[in-house]
Amino acid sequence: MIDRNIFRAYDIRGDVATQLTGDVAYSIGLALGITHFEAGARIGVGRDARTSSPELSQRLIDGLVAQGIDVVDLGMITTPMSYYAMRCPNLGATPDIPSSAQPMAGSVMITGSHNPANENGLKICKGTSSFLRDDIVALYEAIANGTAREKGGNPGCVVAHDVSDAYCADIWNRLSVSRKLRIVVDAGNGVAGPIALRVLSHYANITPLYCDPDGRFPHHHPDPSVEANLADCRAKVLETGADLGIAFDGDGDRIGVVDASGAIIAADRLLVLLARDALAIAPHSTILGDVKCSKFTFDDIAKHGGTPCMTKTGHALIKAKIRETHAALAGEMSGHFFFNENWYGFDDAVYTAARLCQIRSRSSRSIEEMLADLPPSCATPELRLSCNDDAKFALSDAVCAYYSARYPTCALDGARVDFPNGWALVRASNTQPVIVARVEGASHDDTRAICDDLARVIDEIARGVGAQIDLTPLRKV
Repeated sequence: MIDRNIFRAYDIRGDVATQLTGDVAYSIGLALGITHFEAGARIGVGRDARTSSPELSQRLIDGLVAQGIDVVDLGMITTPMSYYAMRCPNLGATPDIPSSAQPMAGSVMITGSHNPANENGLKICKGTSSFLRDDIVALYEAIANGTAREKGGNPGCVVAHDVSDAYCADIWNRLSVSRKLRIVVDAGNGVAGPIALRVLSHYANITPLYCDPDGRFPHHHPDPSVEANLADCRAKVLETGADLGIAFDGDGDRIGVVDASGAIIAADRLLVLLARDALAIAPHSTILGDVKCSKFTFDDIAKHGGTPCMTKTGHALIKAKIRETHAALAGEMSGHFFFNENWYGFDDAVYTAARLCQIRSRSSRSIEEMLADLPPSCATPELRLSCNDDAKFALSDAVCAYYSARYPTCALDGARVDFPNGWALVRASNTQPVIVARVEGASHDDTRAICDDLARVIDEIARGVGAQIDLTPLRKV
């Protein structure tokens, strides 16, 4: 019996020993050939550096090929490179199968992103659009009801293709620096290390940390949104006198940044810097920020002539919003940045790092100095409160209902509550058994008071909806 819980809002994630096994990956390959792709279609398949990824990739390919689907094996690459492959000319072409005759129909990336090492997942696209909830549900139902069976007929073929040369050249042709920087790159033993070193060496002299892919993640977990995971990068920046430090997550679609002073640049502050740059090139553009971003982010976008727009959290949802609004740039607090001005509108941490090098090289000021005109922040980082999957959405909805009756509340994605002295966000994660919270007050005392109120309300509501939630991060603020 397949576990329904691994089929999430816009991707598939689960424990590789008990949930997302090789057999399940094979079934997903079969299901894709029933629900979304016809025999003869060509699908790109890439994988990250996790120890389970080669088997899952091969079993998925076996399922696709059994349905008559041709597979372009992209090998071990970043998730953004799998998106790039959809835009890459001559992908997987052979003398017998010219690319113009059979354009790519979609892509699948085997990656657990920032989840624990014992987990893995799949990010799936049809064309250049990421799967959303209805697509994921269709896959689950095809497997659960037994319709995901081999069709028979001629099997598909597999051809290997390396997109790295085209990817690097594309970035190098678009971005340049006025002087070579000194930077630290910490890939956390994720898949981004080799390609990041190759791309960024064009712009900087690099001190590398943990840039050899190792799916055991022996030094620290590759999640740059967690401050503790930036400790080594920060220390090396201070030791070497680097202009900045750049950290990547496990599959290369999220970035963390450390300034020359050792200060960690929060993602919503980084979005301000990137938005100012984008608006200088494309004035009056729409800029998207997710519901976790500070109020000052949206205010600064407007101040610099842009149109700020708040969005739901989630890479697939943000890419859909970019297509809808034609936004020049989008960002979210977890470190995803999406450039639609001078790039392709998908989240790409290596491109973002190169863009940041370009910005930094053209100024004598540090990043913190460039952002010195922003108001001081009294915001918490993203607080991740462990909560059972089967109750997290009910809890989020109940918190939204409680505060909506008392304060102005935006229910776009969870509950973003405007208090007289600040704001707070409570939302259920789409990818993990977690309730995400963030609080920003007019002062540190206000932030603490809002956190206390939030903890009290969540604790009371949790008992009524059967939620088992750890409020420790909220209470420690």
